[in-house]
Amino acid sequence: MSEVSDNLPLGVSEFNQIIDGGGLYVDKTAFLAKIIGASGKAWYLARPRRFGKSLTVSTLEALFSGQRDLFKGLAVERRLDEAKFAPRPVLRLDMSMIETSGGLPRFKEDLAAYTSSRAKRLGVDAPSASAGITALRELIETLGRKSPNGIAVLIDEYDAPLVKFLNKPHLLGDLREFMRDYYMQLKGLQKQISFLFATGVSRNSHLGLFSAVNHITDLSISSRYGAMCGFTQEELESCFGPQLDETALSLRMTKTRLIEKMRSYYNGFSFDGETLVYNPYSTLLFFSDSDKYPDQLFDNYWFTTGTSKILGDFIRDKRLTVEQFSGLSVPRSFALDPGPLDEASPESFLYQSGYLTLRRIPNEG
Repeated sequence: MSEVSDNLPLGVSEFNQIIDGGGLYVDKTAFLAKIIGASGKAWYLARPRRFGKSLTVSTLEALFSGQRDLFKGLAVERRLDEAKFAPRPVLRLDMSMIETSGGLPRFKEDLAAYTSSRAKRLGVDAPSASAGITALRELIETLGRKSPNGIAVLIDEYDAPLVKFLNKPHLLGDLREFMRDYYMQLKGLQKQISFLFATGVSRNSHLGLFSAVNHITDLSISSRYGAMCGFTQEELESCFGPQLDETALSLRMTKTRLIEKMRSYYNGFSFDGETLVYNPYSTLLFFSDSDKYPDQLFDNYWFTTGTSKILGDFIRDKRLTVEQFSGLSVPRSFALDPGPLDEASPESFLYQSGYLTLRRIPNEG
């Protein structure tokens, strides 16, 4: 890796590690300032894998934890003295961390242990409940009693357990019921929770998050947040100037030609039907991989890193082809609620997985 690529935060999803380590951070804090400063207090964002959901959650954690030095020079810095940005306890839950290979009993045990570990990390006694369900409520109530500003609850990959159980259909019903009960603990705790932010693959109402938090605002297809995850063309050219220069030189092409080729390969994702973004992981891997031969450089990085067996099995079982989805027309309601993954139509499953993207039909709202 060259010197200009040394600061690429490849594989790093913790905000404080990127900033403290001098890593390149594309400033997305203006979006977070907009969310925190708005009238609501519960938010949800659906994005496919490797689009920066965990980095977004980590940035919110650093902000509400009062780590102000990390935000020097960033868009949100000027607003940190406002009351809505005041420090408070932060309960961060990453549901992808819960063990699922041992079936539902092991999942419940691991969730309870994980909840206890969150309590210890926040310096409070572990909840007395052995099950993760009531332990969550106990932990939030304990934290809430200690903070005049309430607490921030950040749930990353809230639907990860369901995704992991997709190849175990005999367990899905019980899992869904358990997770619904788990998230229902958030109901009635609105006095303690001053800010809630959750991420996931899809807006799956069957898991209970949206019924438990009936005031939640879904940002997933909002044009105001279309560029919240992923790099816009402007961000690519303004933030990655040295990387573009070096790569163009090594490939013996003009910078303009390199940008055109990168755009044709990587700038195609859209979550609002209008804004186009580059996948962050593909972009970082592309620049860090610049010592490869030119004909090997423009790889399908996003597709080849982490493609799940579930997806492969789904495509094979349904006998899907690319031609089936070229120019496919779907209503706006499809993007708002594409349905549960385990009952999804092919277009719904591929859309939620990130393999289909939105385009607005001209002259339509």
